[in-house]
Amino acid sequence: MHIMWFTERAYHYDPEVEPEKYRRLENQIIKERSFYGTPNSFFEPEHGAKILNQYIDEKVYTDQELLNFDGVMLNEHHGTPFCLGAVMDVEAAILAAKTKRLKIVLLGNPVATVGNQLRLAEELAMIDLISGGRLVPGGCAVRAASSSPTTPIQRKTASCLRRASILSSRRGRHRARSGMRANGSISDTSILGCCHSRSRIRRSGFRA
Repeated sequence: MHIMWFTERAYHYDPEVEPEKYRRLENQIIKERSFYGTPNSFFEPEHGAKILNQYIDEKVYTDQELLNFDGVMLNEHHGTPFCLGAVMDVEAAILAAKTKRLKIVLLGNPVATVGNQLRLAEELAMIDLISGGRLVPGGCAVRAASSSPTTPIQRKTASCLRRASILSSRRGRHRARSGMRANGSISDTSILGCCHSRSRIRRSGFRA
């Protein structure tokens, strides 16, 4: 049996230490009825860095045999306070170098949103090599949060995912027609460009 542990790595405040900030963030989420679309004004970079490093330190500590865990799992979400891990492969690379025993499980890379899947494969292969073969990569399907999007953030998400599906389909048809091998490459616009092109981009925070 393989026993591992997992957490979403949320951005949060201690209600006993900073009750006002805790209530302000919670009230915003309740008001919008969603974690997504939380304004950047609720994000403090210094606080976010402190928490994220704490999560990484916890996973490094789990590498000790006395805790009896076989692995840790990472995931990623984007533009939301319930998960600070926006690029789990970066965290996996850190853990690959800082741990010796644990399996590093990824749940999972959204392949349809990646502009160049070959690059993703190379990145994962390097992480696996650094870890000594302890990486357990995984992929995941992407879909709209709602089949009938009603809020602006849901409509934007649905639009981006439709764009990703179209690009993925075109890429597959092109490769089939041209007989491209695995080391071929196709240059096109990724879902990130679709999502970010009309959005305000800030250095750090929740909203892209």
